[in-house]
Amino acid sequence: MLLNYDKTTFMQFSSNISYRSTVNTHSIDCKINLTNSIKFLGIIIESSLIWEKHIDHINSKLNSLGYIVCSLRSVLSLKIIKQIYTSYVHSVLNYGIIFWGNSSYSRTIVITQKRIVRIESQSKGFLLGNVQ
Repeated sequence: MLLNYDKTTFMQFSSNISYRSTVNTHSIDCKINLTNSIKFLGIIIESSLIWEKHIDHINSKLNSLGYIVCSLRSVLSLKIIKQIYTSYVHSVLNYGIIFWGNSSYSRTIVITQKRIVRIESQSKGFLLGNVQ
């Protein structure tokens, strides 16, 4: 098995960002680079495990989905809007929440989720009293 040195990196985990020990990462002719964050299976892992970059990434996804829900709320019923919420927003929120859910940065996700739920509740079906 051969290593692709262009794609291979390593990360040194520590609670203190300023602390870095030296690790020999030379292999034959190539050097393996140190990185502070890496995307693995859709989750952005940082060396300090504070989850800030991953939460920012999720927040940008949720903002895009919030815009889609806002655009569709005038033409779709509340039932369809709830299905869109469950299939897209809820799935983005739940993926990997066991890792990043307890982070202090997760407060921004809660605020964005509340905004999307408010947008959802102002949909055509809800405003007309036609809850299905």
